[in-house]
Amino acid sequence: MPEARFTLCDSIGKKVRVAQAVVDGLGLKNVECVNARVESLPGQWDWIVSRAVTSLENFYPWVKGRFRNSILYLKGGDIETEIAALQKKYHVPSENIRTWDINSWLNDEYFAEKFVIEVGKNYLCTP
Repeated sequence: MPEARFTLCDSIGKKVRVAQAVVDGLGLKNVECVNARVESLPGQWDWIVSRAVTSLENFYPWVKGRFRNSILYLKGGDIETEIAALQKKYHVPSENIRTWDINSWLNDEYFAEKFVIEVGKNYLCTP
């Protein structure tokens, strides 16, 4: 996707250096690797993609108002409880949340009980 721009962010410098080495090795010109916490980055993004760095309820305020489309959040465990907490605390309507069982895409024991949770804007509500 050469027309897209990607910002990879992690607070752990070693992870950022590995990501940068992969970017350099692949010759990608549209990827920026940043050693920072997401909540400290200025700007807004079309999509925010994250693995479960914390509970969804804790993560959401770090990026709230900073995405144009959706958050795609990789998470395992009891996602219904986390989604309910997010909805209660931040008044996110259920029609703005979708989930996918990753194991249905990739039949691999590693992905058992892992999900992608999408927290989106109102466009999710339209058929």
